[in-house]
Amino acid sequence: MEQTLRSLTAQNQLLMAVNRAVEQDELLDGVLRAMLTFMQMPAGIIEIVDMDTGKTVTRRAYGGTPSDLAGWEEISVRPGYTSAGRKECVFVEDIAFADLPQGPLLTRLGFHSLAVVPLPAKGSMLARAMLLAKQPRKFSAEERALLQAMGYQAGIAIHRTQIYQRERQERDLAETLHRTSELVSSSIELDEVLHLILEQLSSVVLYDRAYITMITDGESQVVASSGFDEASQSATFFQSEGKEASEKVMEAGQPVIVHDVLEGLPADTIALAEKGAQVRSWLGAPLWHQGEIRGVILLESYRAHNFHPADAQVLTTFAGQASIAIVNAQLFELVARGKQAWEETFDAIEDGISVHDQNCRMLRVNRSLAAMLESTPQELVGQNCYRWQQCHGREGAYCPHDNLMKTGEAQSLEVEEGNRHFHLAVYPLRGAQGELVGSVHSIKDVTKQRQLQTQLVQAEKLSAIGELVAGVAHELNNPLTTILGYAQLLMQEDVDATIRDDLSRIARETLRSRRIVENLLTFARKHEPEKSAIDINKLIEHTLEMRAYQLRVDNIEVALQLYRPLPRTMADQYQLQQLFINLINNAHQAMIEAHGHGKLLIRTSLKEDGQAIRYPTGREAKVNRAIRIEIEDNGPGIGKDVMAKMFDPFFTTKKLGQGTGLGLSICYGIIQEHDGRIWAESSPEHGATFVIELPVQAGFAPQGGKAEAQANQAAHGQHKILVVDDEEGVVALLKRLLSREGHDVEGTTSGESALELISSQEFDLIISDVKMPGFSGQKLYQKVRQQFPEMARHTIFLSGDTVSLETRTFLEATESRFLRKPFSIAELKQVVNEVLKED
Repeated sequence: MEQTLRSLTAQNQLLMAVNRAVEQDELLDGVLRAMLTFMQMPAGIIEIVDMDTGKTVTRRAYGGTPSDLAGWEEISVRPGYTSAGRKECVFVEDIAFADLPQGPLLTRLGFHSLAVVPLPAKGSMLARAMLLAKQPRKFSAEERALLQAMGYQAGIAIHRTQIYQRERQERDLAETLHRTSELVSSSIELDEVLHLILEQLSSVVLYDRAYITMITDGESQVVASSGFDEASQSATFFQSEGKEASEKVMEAGQPVIVHDVLEGLPADTIALAEKGAQVRSWLGAPLWHQGEIRGVILLESYRAHNFHPADAQVLTTFAGQASIAIVNAQLFELVARGKQAWEETFDAIEDGISVHDQNCRMLRVNRSLAAMLESTPQELVGQNCYRWQQCHGREGAYCPHDNLMKTGEAQSLEVEEGNRHFHLAVYPLRGAQGELVGSVHSIKDVTKQRQLQTQLVQAEKLSAIGELVAGVAHELNNPLTTILGYAQLLMQEDVDATIRDDLSRIARETLRSRRIVENLLTFARKHEPEKSAIDINKLIEHTLEMRAYQLRVDNIEVALQLYRPLPRTMADQYQLQQLFINLINNAHQAMIEAHGHGKLLIRTSLKEDGQAIRYPTGREAKVNRAIRIEIEDNGPGIGKDVMAKMFDPFFTTKKLGQGTGLGLSICYGIIQEHDGRIWAESSPEHGATFVIELPVQAGFAPQGGKAEAQANQAAHGQHKILVVDDEEGVVALLKRLLSREGHDVEGTTSGESALELISSQEFDLIISDVKMPGFSGQKLYQKVRQQFPEMARHTIFLSGDTVSLETRTFLEATESRFLRKPFSIAELKQVVNEVLKED
């Protein structure tokens, strides 16, 4: 009883940690406490290892009292306790009699037994936990099994928090970049710009010291620094130690990471260096401008292995912003040195710049601003700025120039012009005596940043929709299962032909509803790219089912010419489905706008000419076979000017609010990832055809042809079967169907009562729903596997939510058969017969 109570307490603790923890440290603490509670062991360690470097990146420790973990820093859960790919727990009942990598250390610290628990996910060993006890002890079979299961649960949860943290870091990075861009755009002082960049950079990359160097007269000089008491100290230190690192970055011409500057030195040298404040790792990125390296951003840390490839990508992005900001700031400094230098510099600035008098008239306009306004500097000089609608101006409610003239303070705002966005900053222009004589306007095109933010919001909305659809699908699939089952059951009776036709229609519409729910689930769920053998014809048919209703309502006639047999090819079905959806939607909208109806033709064929193909990456290869997909519409066609730019990001011909211009660029990227080609063929007024060619990977037999064999023949003899589902209608249906096959069937609507029946009777087969309130199918399976492992092997799961990560992970871990709700009588018979015949 005590063992069971500990088990339930530990599982409850683990469940709370897995479900509630969002931060990784909080999750690791909860997992470790749950394991120690269950095992009644006082101390433990969890280590997460970077799979790329093999270095420990996260380490959590926990003990009942402070003395329990004295000296724990020396303990490491090294691979020596388990093989690199081993996923089973390791139990050492007495350390003194075991040959362990750290046996003497553990004994010296007072530990006499241990358990090492792997925490795997997605086929990789994410982490390992070590539980330690102060005395030798035995480990029961139930403890071993449950600890193994807890390790699998913890590994999946860790993987989930890593995904969440990665997504959050990406959002934080996007926000930081946007904030940095705004701050840098609002200042033209070089020192201020450089310190703003280092300040914002520190929020996304951890470092102890930083420099920004610029090349002047062939020599690198520190122009900004962070982490030093005085600027002079940073310059002195750079000359003695940082200069060599900066030169390495300039020589490489790309980001450089040094994980440990002491690596490879003698042990006594390392020990001496570690006693003081010593830079152990650094990361540098070059500052490029117009094909030349103008300087370096260098980050330093007192910790070894502090920087990772992701940090290098972030630093490269900041380096790009810093390069532009530095050059712009330097150019502004030149303006003050003389009229000739001012004029040359003015037109060299990439942002739009204009100088205004007190009455808003433009006195000078640079070429960048004139290009933004599709005009020339000469045409714009003398005009009032509000005439070209950068802001509301004097004719509206707010004018930044007027506000500056009243307050003497710089102004800034964002302006929307059509589908473009600009950041406008207005600075005071003063005379020789300091009097306010006008203003300087700086305009930056921030359209791309705004569109990226919109795309991020849309992605979050899609994720929320996916969660909603998954929940609704689970509720819909239960009644659909009952409707389909009883309809097919009645069709087997001796009924009137008219009634049989009606029942057949009910069954067909139920199966159609199932396909609609499945398509919604697979499209709405966020999915990591994963290539597998894909049936292109079926994927096209399933995609069309998603759009069938709207196409039919809008009088779009759909024709399919699918080549059969068509070989399978390795591809990501979710990416290709997104590709087909984008192209079908574009054709749909073009035809509706052109003449209110249309005809959509989709054809597939097999190309076997062995021609050389030039891929988007520039590589050429001879492809013996390629699958060709053509999506043809009878819309207005595509003009030559649009044809040349239609795959460019953010290019769109749609009205404001009808598109972001990302659809075709996403299609191009998907095909590029699949080593294929995509292009359009069109003539005005004769419609457009998008052509896709995907290479066929060798080894796949043609599909189609004759249908595969029907369900296996029924297993002989009567069998004892238990049906568990929280829906009474599903239980009643399965009892009736299986009883008609000659089986002895018991049914229940709760996991608790199912476990009681299993404990008192012997069943040949268990059919259980995965998700049930309270005592779920997952929990029932775990209990049965612990107490009746042979019976657990003969389990079939039912689920209406096989797309959710939790359900898929559970089904993959059990390797059991499952039926997706709603299912037909034939599908039920086939799976039941297959499982019963396995013995």
